[in-house]
Amino acid sequence: MNVEIYETKEFVKALRAMKLIGGRKSKAADQVFVMRSSIGVIDNPFKSLRKTKHGESRIAGCVKYDLHEFCRLITIAGNGCIFLVFVGDHEDSEAWLESHRGLTIGAVDGKSLGKTKISDVESGVTINSDPDNWSGVLIDRLSEKLFERLLGDRPFREVQAIRRIKAGSSDIVIRACLVQIGDESLQTALYDILVLLNNGHIEEAENRTLHHLGDFKPLAELSAEELLELDMGDGTRKVELGSKEYSAWVSRFMETKHPFDWFLFMHPEQERHVAADYSGPAKLSGVTGSGKTSIAVKRAIRLASEYSGEKILVVSLNRALCEFISEIVDHACGSDQALRSRIEVASLFSICQALLQEFEPENAKLYSDVTWGLEEHKDEVYREFYRCLSNVKDAEVLRPMHRLLTSQSIDAEKYIAEEFDWIRSALARDRRSDYTTISRHGRGYKILEQHRASVLEGLAGWERKMSAVGVIDYMGLVTAVTQHMDKITPRYRCILVDEVQDFGSVELSILRKLVKPDRNDLFVCGDAAQSILPKHQSFDAAGIDVKGRSSRIFRNYRNSREILKVAHQVLTLNLSELHFEVGELEISDPELSYRSSAEPLLLEAGSLEIEMAAALKLLDASDEIAERRGTTHSGCIAIVGYSGFEVQQYGKDIGIPVLDGASKFLHGTRFLSDLEQTKGYEFDTMVIVNCAQGQLPPQGAPEQEVFRNASEFYVAMTRAKNQLILSFSGNVCTWLKALNMPISLWSDVVDVNDLPKIGMPGFLQEFPDTESLDLRQLTGTEFIFTPYARGLDVDVQERLEEFVDGRGLLQARTQRRLKWRNIGSLIDDLESGIGASVLGTVAHDVVKTRLAEASLGVRPSIKPRPLRKKTSVTKGAVTTDALPDRKPSTYDSTRPNGLEKLGLTARELMTLHELHIRSVGDLIEADEKILAKHLTMTAINALKEKARKEESRAASDISASISLDKADFSERIIRIFNKMGLRSFGDLAQLSQRELWAQSELGKVDVQRIQRICRDHNVTLRDN
Repeated sequence: MNVEIYETKEFVKALRAMKLIGGRKSKAADQVFVMRSSIGVIDNPFKSLRKTKHGESRIAGCVKYDLHEFCRLITIAGNGCIFLVFVGDHEDSEAWLESHRGLTIGAVDGKSLGKTKISDVESGVTINSDPDNWSGVLIDRLSEKLFERLLGDRPFREVQAIRRIKAGSSDIVIRACLVQIGDESLQTALYDILVLLNNGHIEEAENRTLHHLGDFKPLAELSAEELLELDMGDGTRKVELGSKEYSAWVSRFMETKHPFDWFLFMHPEQERHVAADYSGPAKLSGVTGSGKTSIAVKRAIRLASEYSGEKILVVSLNRALCEFISEIVDHACGSDQALRSRIEVASLFSICQALLQEFEPENAKLYSDVTWGLEEHKDEVYREFYRCLSNVKDAEVLRPMHRLLTSQSIDAEKYIAEEFDWIRSALARDRRSDYTTISRHGRGYKILEQHRASVLEGLAGWERKMSAVGVIDYMGLVTAVTQHMDKITPRYRCILVDEVQDFGSVELSILRKLVKPDRNDLFVCGDAAQSILPKHQSFDAAGIDVKGRSSRIFRNYRNSREILKVAHQVLTLNLSELHFEVGELEISDPELSYRSSAEPLLLEAGSLEIEMAAALKLLDASDEIAERRGTTHSGCIAIVGYSGFEVQQYGKDIGIPVLDGASKFLHGTRFLSDLEQTKGYEFDTMVIVNCAQGQLPPQGAPEQEVFRNASEFYVAMTRAKNQLILSFSGNVCTWLKALNMPISLWSDVVDVNDLPKIGMPGFLQEFPDTESLDLRQLTGTEFIFTPYARGLDVDVQERLEEFVDGRGLLQARTQRRLKWRNIGSLIDDLESGIGASVLGTVAHDVVKTRLAEASLGVRPSIKPRPLRKKTSVTKGAVTTDALPDRKPSTYDSTRPNGLEKLGLTARELMTLHELHIRSVGDLIEADEKILAKHLTMTAINALKEKARKEESRAASDISASISLDKADFSERIIRIFNKMGLRSFGDLAQLSQRELWAQSELGKVDVQRIQRICRDHNVTLRDN
């Protein structure tokens, strides 16, 4: 029996379901399994099966076989080939045949395998109509090019009737609109096309159009040679004759419900990259969904088998992706533990950790335990540094740059953090001085040379801060490794890099040192369209030459045409020249997708909380449907506008795993994520919530770099295999509004009347211990760090810092207010006409509007950590009003850190940092019950006593350093003090009360005021 045998994905899944269900159906599955195993071994593998007594007219070329327990095997035969398309019991088989009436397999343009459905008037076969939930004009779902070829030369009256047919129309309505078509063949074709479009089967409708035009050749008309030349696509694979590897794959697939089996299935185009040998480093560029990760995994396994006894490394930046890849490698290697032991999967973070533990064993704790214990809190540590909240003023050098960026409505805090990463990705520490003159590829906002020097100084301060508190970020590890480049020796025979677009020049140079130059030494794969990290990348600078060894994949194997169309539009509408700077840009063409699915939905809800609850309910329903079908379902909810840290905290609160590398992919059916961490994954259903105005593009992102946010959104959308849901509350974002997608309500999809109360994510606190932010209580310096200061001119920001200083100042005699304690008191005075020259009319109105926006409570914070005593902002406001000349108690930005001065042991320091205790104030306020889990009570008492003494000493030092002219003394008293040689509170503390009363120029009221101000600043006169 000289035939080629093929099987569809639908057939293999149905066969697996029968096998796993057990009992009598399992015996029928075994019959098919035996038949498949005999292909290539015996002449006619179907000889053991009996054809059904009755033929099958619903599908041309269909042959049915009887199996045990009234089950059926359904095949379609052509010239020298047989397709295995379905297997099931009698009822399931009949339902499948009925829903696939007119099914025709064939060649599309002589290049790829495709399918469609064709009605046959003579045999009475008419394709079934089962409309999906799309709305609009049916014929609009057909590509414009095919529409022109099909109907471009038809009379207007015929085309006009077709253009009136709406989605969801009945068969009768469709037929009625076609009665004027005189060409019977065209009329039949149009009926089929419109029904298929109505069902949402766009690809089948297009193939039916091509069949009428002569560009789709049915299976019965193909020769075996023509079939062998076709690209089989995503849904079909050839049964390999006598292949042990294939038999093992089939056996494992039958016995498990593993989602990785089809992930590891290679198409011929992908197999070529797996099997290719290169004389040196090679680069593979591929569109999203092209299977780059699958290729890297299969290539690693191939190389591990070929280079027996040598190590192969698969590396990526994303820890979550590495966790995922590791599980795939585990599954692909099966029981071959020797093979698995030769393949290492690791993030570059962990690679750098291992190198530093080798080169700097004395700092092992810094690079391991403490780092991992605090990595999720790095955002908090950076905020504390950047805003100078711990009496560490290294970041003050960044203040002019902060004001410039803020005046351009840019999130300066985030942008400068990204700039730190860009510098460290481009230059080793000993070459950082080059930063002042080099071109900042990939960065859109220009930074002048004088400001670049300040940025470098700020970066050095940030690195000192991390070292002091026992925390290190990813790029900090990379920088530390570069100090030992001469010590790095080759550790691996081959290195395969996934998502290479995320690697900077410095990171790539480390990998270059880890593998010696040889055949197949480095294989890097990536997609420039998914470049979302602000980094400098140069293969030449890293010593990697891929000239003549670069290749590309253009075909998307994951996403449907409908999903790709939306993602493609968002990305292309936001393309930038900088997109092309970061690499060879390839965007997945929707027309090159192998399959169709339901249209992506754009859903509206009343709030983000409802969006989240409704999305979870949708995933519940999808899980139930999959379970009834004997299959599995995976889903992910990506939350726009929140950082990975903020999503992690929310995930902990509601008990759903978050894509951060901590949760294995197979240990759940749904996940939460920010947009960035979705990279490398794929899900049956992808829900992206909070697609609202102001979130996409995000507020605070520089206009010149919005392309990076578009790439991030594109990545998240293209994680969806079957269903993409985009959700918003309020106003839809400008990116989606531009697509003119129809908007539905969540209530149209799920019942929103009994949604669980799961709350919504919180933002990183603007200032420690402030669960709700009251802008009125902030000083000018504190205010300019909040999102509400964006867009204010530089001079307005400077005036706010100068005149709203946290203390306030009254002019002597006139009692005219010269400075204010907080933003609220300034605005109140401006409303009454006091101090109008401070801000100016326009700036005054802007600040007032920002306060009103903040009062709406639109930025909830992550709940404060229980270890700290909460300070109520509201209570602080009441206290401030009652004592108008005292500094507000909401947050003391000058409070010292001081832990380094307590003489703590390394173990004590690590323990305190793990408990988020970063200052002597934190230590004094810390709950002894929590401390007792880590330290003895004797040690706790001793630490608290040290902390109290240090706080008292530091408070005295701070007060002593304050200039007298910064306090609320009148100008006359300041002149008297200057005559006495007193310049600061430290000088004043050397004065006795008797000496104060002895001054003839000071009256009783003056002395009493001086004493009160001294008490307010914790200054004690010498004889008190």
